[in-house]
Amino acid sequence: MNIYKDFVGHLPRKKLLIWAVPLLLVVGTEITTTALIPYSRKLVMDSLVELNWHSFVICIGLSFLNYAFLSGAQGVKTWLSGKVSFLGRKALMETVKDHWVARDGTTTVSNPDARLNDDSRIATEMGLQVTRELFISAIIVVSLITTIIKWPILLIAAIAYSTISILLASLFKNPMTRAKYNLSDSEGRHRLSLSKIYLKQNDQTSADRWVDLETAYHRYIDTNRNYTLFNALQTALMITVPFLIMAPDLFAGKVTLGDVTQGTLTFDLLVINAAIWVNMYPIVIEARTALIRVKEFYNEIHCKESE
Repeated sequence: MNIYKDFVGHLPRKKLLIWAVPLLLVVGTEITTTALIPYSRKLVMDSLVELNWHSFVICIGLSFLNYAFLSGAQGVKTWLSGKVSFLGRKALMETVKDHWVARDGTTTVSNPDARLNDDSRIATEMGLQVTRELFISAIIVVSLITTIIKWPILLIAAIAYSTISILLASLFKNPMTRAKYNLSDSEGRHRLSLSKIYLKQNDQTSADRWVDLETAYHRYIDTNRNYTLFNALQTALMITVPFLIMAPDLFAGKVTLGDVTQGTLTFDLLVINAAIWVNMYPIVIEARTALIRVKEFYNEIHCKESE
């Protein structure tokens, strides 16, 4: 049996629709207001350059409303996503638990409690977050391309920059997954040894489990440190590149300050959303590792059932 089909069969479809539909509406609001940021900022800058006080008040008011709707949508999005992901967590947990209980709770995998509780939560909560943000970013990228296309050099630079960033980020996939998996496994084993001590079973492996946990933890944070430094460098370059491209035209009088503001903001938003995978990579790894651990539990149960 496939875990994904089994999982879908456990989803409460009516309850899911109650929260999923308004989530899609809120996501639409976020996409629209994000795409309007460069244009609203251009209007503000143009009114400043023109020293038009009346126009400035109107434009800054519109910009404020745009950001207010964007912030509000993001806040409600988080709340609605929590409602949806909890339904998913329950369904994923039941997908494995039902078969496990049917086998009288026998298993050979390590820390089944953590896999059912913690990993099911992480896999569904962060998995939904990744899926949601990828969808939002894809729509935003399409809308921004229609704006930035009047500056072909900026568009080409944004595509090249995003592609290189994604390819470099992919080099961290296996090291980060391995480090997170080992940390989760070590955490579970150490927690089990402490539980045995509490139950008066005098587990003598507690010290060794702690050493394993300490080693796994430091490998995990070292790997994340390397990725954080990489991400910081590519973000710094992202902020600099569009200004270097548009500055010559501004100095030559070919574009206005408003154009530069709109162009650089569009470039930044385009790269951020086109390469959203880069910023979300740690979350992707968390979700991927948790799902691997749940699937191992699920597959182990079904292998035993088929024997």
